[in-house]
Amino acid sequence: MSWSKIKTLLIFLFLFVNIYLITNLYIKNDTSREVSAETVADTIKILEANNITIDKDIIKRNTPRLRRCSISNSIDKLNVLAENLLGPCSKTDTGYENKSGRVDFNSVAFLYENYNSSVIADGIRDNNAIEKALEILEKKGFDVKDTAVRDFSAQGEVYSVRFGKNIDDLPFYEGYLLIVLSKEGQLISIEGYWPEINQNLGRGDKYIVCTDETKVLINLLNVDSLDKTKETEIVDIKMGYTLGVQPESDSPILLTLLPAYRVILKNGENYIFSAETAEFIYKY
Repeated sequence: MSWSKIKTLLIFLFLFVNIYLITNLYIKNDTSREVSAETVADTIKILEANNITIDKDIIKRNTPRLRRCSISNSIDKLNVLAENLLGPCSKTDTGYENKSGRVDFNSVAFLYENYNSSVIADGIRDNNAIEKALEILEKKGFDVKDTAVRDFSAQGEVYSVRFGKNIDDLPFYEGYLLIVLSKEGQLISIEGYWPEINQNLGRGDKYIVCTDETKVLINLLNVDSLDKTKETEIVDIKMGYTLGVQPESDSPILLTLLPAYRVILKNGENYIFSAETAEFIYKY
């Protein structure tokens, strides 16, 4: 074999090795981590020693990667929201009002009450109430393309539909719209918190690798409001985004969303933890 052919072979060999090492390093740093079966088993034992049970299949062994993102609020848009809901209206101490209804604001959350009894959703029925509710929200100026139904009920003479805001198919816990309709097709009220989602925060990495669920479950034991003297069952662990707390200011503001785990108990309690640090944030 000639020296030129050997050099060519060595170049291709070195190139292949470099590509392999770079790819391996990328995969190692960019993919989710995996928790061992032993760690899951040890976590379950610790929980059981504190009167908490959980099915091992609920605990996911692969830690996810979530997008960094933020939301934006602005005081300048509250009047736009009020006009979309009411039409021409006057400012009050708590919001806006006219003869057809009123909108009150608590920071950036709002409550719209309709005084007008006219039918705005003809042909409303149990099987199309959600569709009609979405149509009304769109007509009122809400962006509902990334929504999911969180709750639906048909009680007495009204339909209640709670929509949630999603980011990459994961729930934004504080983002919601609750719309109430009469069975005659009248809009009774809309309330919620519906900010604009900015998918890219514009700093650091676009994605973060979350901590594993076993750390969150261990930190659950340190939450003061959890009564460990009673038997408790964890029925699910969900991923999503949280503000941590609802913003106190309604001035122009950009708020970072926190990737979060939601630990759901059988008794209906929900515990929110940071998906980056596993620290407890709040309970509802």
